[in-house]
Amino acid sequence: MDEIKELTEHGDGVSRVKAPVGRMLVKTINDQYPTLLEALLELVQNGIDANASSIAVLVDKKKRSLIVCDDGDGVSKAKYEAALLSVMSSNKTRDKIGQFGMGMLSPVAKCAWHTLTSCAKGSTTFLEWSFDTREIERQLDEVYVPHRERTDLRSVQDPRGKEGGVHIVEWQTLVEVHKYTTDRFVSRLPSAQGVFDQIVGKYREKLLENNVKLAITILTERGERDVKMGYAEPYNGRRLPAFTIKGPDAGTTYFNLYLARKNEKGAFVGQGVSIGEADNAYRFPFKMFERSLDRVFTRDVVDALNSGVFEGDILTERAKLHSNRKSFVHGDSLLGFCEAIEEWYEKVGKEHYDAAVDARAEERYKELGEDLKRTLEGFLSNPSYADLLKPLMNGVVVGVRPVHQDDGDHRMSHGSSDSDGSGGSGGGSSDSDGSGGASRRRRDSSDPPKRRSRAKVQSRKLGLEFDYREIYDEKVLWAYEPGVIIFNTLHSQWRACEKSLRRQRQLQELISIKAIMLQVMPEGEWRDHAQLFAQEMIDPIIYLLLNSPNFQQTSLRKGRGE
Repeated sequence: MDEIKELTEHGDGVSRVKAPVGRMLVKTINDQYPTLLEALLELVQNGIDANASSIAVLVDKKKRSLIVCDDGDGVSKAKYEAALLSVMSSNKTRDKIGQFGMGMLSPVAKCAWHTLTSCAKGSTTFLEWSFDTREIERQLDEVYVPHRERTDLRSVQDPRGKEGGVHIVEWQTLVEVHKYTTDRFVSRLPSAQGVFDQIVGKYREKLLENNVKLAITILTERGERDVKMGYAEPYNGRRLPAFTIKGPDAGTTYFNLYLARKNEKGAFVGQGVSIGEADNAYRFPFKMFERSLDRVFTRDVVDALNSGVFEGDILTERAKLHSNRKSFVHGDSLLGFCEAIEEWYEKVGKEHYDAAVDARAEERYKELGEDLKRTLEGFLSNPSYADLLKPLMNGVVVGVRPVHQDDGDHRMSHGSSDSDGSGGSGGGSSDSDGSGGASRRRRDSSDPPKRRSRAKVQSRKLGLEFDYREIYDEKVLWAYEPGVIIFNTLHSQWRACEKSLRRQRQLQELISIKAIMLQVMPEGEWRDHAQLFAQEMIDPIIYLLLNSPNFQQTSLRKGRGE
């Protein structure tokens, strides 16, 4: 009773929170919403649930404060106290995004204190509840929080208008978080655009339905303003036919998916694939979903749905959202849901994904070729290397065995006296089984070796062409035809470098210089030794590209726009 009396001195009264011990309440809330960003998203969700048409977020990193306000329905004293008494139990109807009642306390344990001030629509009274984290923690029997009336606030809709000492406000509910934690991980927030994207990713359907305007402002420690304002946008890629799969465990699984658009550079700019319940507007990313399942999905499905090629929603009828809203409750219905996703990929997604990957790979190879063209033209324009350029322009090729597109079962060889100058033993690769990379096609052992050209770039100045070709032969990393440098895009060592565009640029430059130097050497024992040495150097060079920090400087990444 002394504690309640002390709390009352800080306000007009107290409200009880359903929790037997304050410390347990703080821990439960913090476990549920461990970061400031997750708390922020919950506060925004409450505004959406209150039918807001406008929600504003202000973060001041210097003051370590966070404000979220909305023009929704507000909340009355009776309704809010009922909500406090139902914390940790579902108190929302299925038309609301949230279900578990703790979101309104989400800032607890991530700040010194926070307040909620609200006026229910139709009322003229603003009430403020204060949540002091330390004060809540020291309450042992029952948990109470003080509240008071804010006579200094009036809504713009209040017919009484403005009087002395009264502030007119456009919001109905305001949450103010004070002195949020100095823990850099817990308090870490993305940019204003990043916060905006997070909100839209989780609540797109309700934001679109209510036409909610979002305004995100972040003030940096230096006082700089980072602002993002706007509305959620519907998926705007090419819609795939609606697809449903019915199963005995998961019921109906709905696939509302699109092929994402590309930007001017050919990169996919979709909004990602989201997962959710069919009767609940809340969504969360597929990436988060699959991580919660410990390798339930095949690698192909994970790669496809996380690739950016697809955007849209995958919804389940029977699988139930976990209270943490980052996963689903484990059981047969969840397993059936996962099986339906695998089935969709085999029946629908794989074809579209393979086509998109092929197109993206060809664009990447063209970009690589243009970059290599610029580099070599600059290199060979140096007077010191003029002697290298002249033989190339004259088509003088020593000891080359041409590689043709239609030469049947012929395979390019390396390391012999009549070789084409190709290099690479296939050793030292982390991807020799063909499980990753630009092409994910599998080849039966009875298939003839393929030599499909993925992209060609020509330099008239050099008299050279760069050909990015699929060759099913681990002996051949690169080859040289008269006037053509060929890169084997299926070789395990090439693909080991392809996760980084910069590494592939470096690799093709090293290969090209080696090829040019070998081709202009006079035929003889010296050339044979040089060719063997260059061949044996491929493995250590690729190791350095992949592992040495001296090949991974930030300045180089910035210079290349990576």
